[in-house]
Order: sequence, then structure tokens, then C-alpha cells
Amino acid sequence: MQLWIKLVIQGCVPLSGVGRVLKILGEALGLVWPEVHYTTGRSWILRNGLSALRQRLEQAADWIWIADHSVQIGKTKLLVIVGLRASRQPAVGQALRTSDLQLIALEPMECSTALRVHEVFRRAALRTGCPQAIVSDHGADLLGAVRLWIADHPVTVEIYDVAHQLAALLKDRLQAHSHWAGFVRELTRAKLKMVQTDVAGLIPPRLREKARFMNIKPLIVWGLKMLRLLKRSRLDGPVAGITPQRLAEQLGWLEEFELALREWQEWLRLIESTLQIIRTQGYTAETPHLRDQQICLPPQFPSTAEFNSTVGAFVAATSHTVPANRRLPGSSEVLESLFGKFKRLERQQSKGGFTSLTLGLGVLVSQATEVMPQVFNDIMERTGLKNVQTWVAQYMGTTIGSQRRMATEAAQ
Repeated sequence: MQLWIKLVIQGCVPLSGVGRVLKILGEALGLVWPEVHYTTGRSWILRNGLSALRQRLEQAADWIWIADHSVQIGKTKLLVIVGLRASRQPAVGQALRTSDLQLIALEPMECSTALRVHEVFRRAALRTGCPQAIVSDHGADLLGAVRLWIADHPVTVEIYDVAHQLAALLKDRLQAHSHWAGFVRELTRAKLKMVQTDVAGLIPPRLREKARFMNIKPLIVWGLKMLRLLKRSRLDGPVAGITPQRLAEQLGWLEEFELALREWQEWLRLIESTLQIIRTQGYTAETPHLRDQQICLPPQFPSTAEFNSTVGAFVAATSHTVPANRRLPGSSEVLESLFGKFKRLERQQSKGGFTSLTLGLGVLVSQATEVMPQVFNDIMERTGLKNVQTWVAQYMGTTIGSQRRMATEAAQ
């Protein structure tokens, strides 16, 4: 059973493919594996996930919570709270990993408000005690809940995820820049013009709608690379079978934005340096000084120095909230990584809304595949399929898949 789960969680094998993988391994090694239908293996994952959600956690004053929502098709939002003890953080220089986390709360909700999230916080505190810090991306409902919590529990520190904070600062600067709107407009036109032509291999990356300002690096890198390509073609002739005239026709518009692209590249380097420092060092009283030492200045553009001052101010403000001689994480990226692993576990199901497989989040952080066999057996004995069915009925309600099946049956 552990091997079956490990192939799914660590080996990234689809649920329906584990049986075939085990058969191939068995034939190669001369072993006979019992045949397990994928729905049975899926139930093992759900039982382990529910066990992680119900696991007894240590009550302590140094818990750090990381909270965020995951959304898919439909009205349901999935509130997830993971955490770790401050005393058990990875060593300085190492970013948080999903294996460092414990699953604290898992709450599907159709209407997420500050009061609803605050109620989940209250129940989560019954498992861990009052947290020392809560890290979030400042979504409206999460931020409201965190501030309600801190009003009653002033010992808790509010940490704004550094990646979202930097993206918000970058958004303000880019939208105020005289060339940004024109660059986005020309980028869209170029993609439409190039998509079914002889230069389709040079199409710009997609400008994402969601979290756009956290994902613009590929656009900047593409623009600067295409400018180098234009210059090389003028000196050396055709590149990749494309004449200089053809390249200029399709990409010549980029030359108007060359200085702006180099300026934005400097901003991105500043952001990446700050992200890396907070991601691997966390926040302490020394963080502002450490960041100042590691940021490479002077820049080519005055605007970068201004941006550096703005970033430095927010890092200093957050660092000042950290208690003396303490270190707190400043990034919720590990939870984003967990959501990514969850979508990989769901595969095609992620397009159909949340299902009972949400309990798989518990397995992704519980290390169920690494425990001793007797411990694993105890987990399976304590948490049966009926426990899973009860949880699903209580928290999941009618899923998108169930709705489709009922509608199909009614239409026949």
C-alpha cells in the first residue's frame, strides 16, 4: 500500500497507471504484485490524507501558519492552512519545502468571508495553539480574517507574502511607466500576426491574466533576446532561415522599447535578489541590513534606485514586527508549490472542480510513504473509508462531477 501511494505522490504516476507500472516492475524483477484497482488505491490516499488532517499536533507558542485559497471551476474555494514550528524551520539559507509542513486546516467553502475564515482560524488554533505568525497573500477575506485574529491575539505577527508584495509594487511602477501599455499592446498584435507564419518559433510568451505581474520575466527576457537577434541578423545575414528584412518586419517594433526593457530588467533583478534573500533567510531584525549588503548597486537607471528604496522600506517595516532573536518566514511560495503538486495529483480532474481528492493534500505533506510499516498500518486501521465518506458528505456537498452526473441521468 505504501509503495502504491509512493508511486503516485513521489513518482507522479497517474492513479490509473500504477497497476501497469507495478506489472512491468514485477515482470522485470520476477515478483508477483497483487492487482489493485485504482479506486482502491485512491481510497488509501484519501484515508491517509484524512488521518493527516486529524493528526494530533503539539500545542506550542511558536507555530507559524501559512494560509491561502485554491480555486477551480465552480463556486467552491478551498481554504488551506499549513504550518510548522519556528523552532523547526530549515537552516538559514534553505527555503521551506512541503516536507517541512503539517496540514492544519482544509476547508471547502462556497462563500469565503473574513468572518468565515476567522472561524476556521479559531478551530485551527485548537490544534496548534495561538500562532506566532500568519503568512498570507493579503487576499481580501484572508487579510480581514488575519486582522480580526490579531485584534484578539496581538502576539500574532502578520506577514505579507513577499512575492505578492513585490508584484504589487512592480504593478504600480509598470502601469505608471510611459511605455508599458504600448509594449503590451504591440505584444498582443505581434502574437496574432506571427502565430501561423514562418516566424512562429519566435512568438512571444503568453501574458498571463492571473497574477500577471508575478510572471512578466519571460516577456522581458523574450524582448531582449529578440533585440539581440535583430542586431545579429543585420550583421550576419539570415538567422534560422529568416531574412533580416523578415525579422525587422515582424520584430522591428521592439527597438522602440529597448531602453524600457533594460530598465524593467533591472527592476526584475532587484526583485529576484530580494525574493531570494527573504525566501532563504526569512525575516529577522538583521534582514534589512543583509538585503542592503547583497543588492548590487549602482544601477544604470535612476528609477531602479528609487524602486530599491521602496522595496527596502517594506522589508524594514516587516522586519520590525518580528520579535527580538526570532526568525519568521516571509514567503508563502511553499503553499503555492503544494497546490501545484495537488493539481498534478488531480490531473484532468482539476478541470472539473474540487472532489474528495482534496484530502490528498494531507498525503502531500504528511510523509505517509516514509513512516514505519507498523505506523502506516495504525493509520489505516484508525481511518476507514466510512470516515472519509462522512467527511466528504459534511464538507464537499454536491461536487461539479456529481452535478453533471445527476443532470445527465435526468436528461435521459
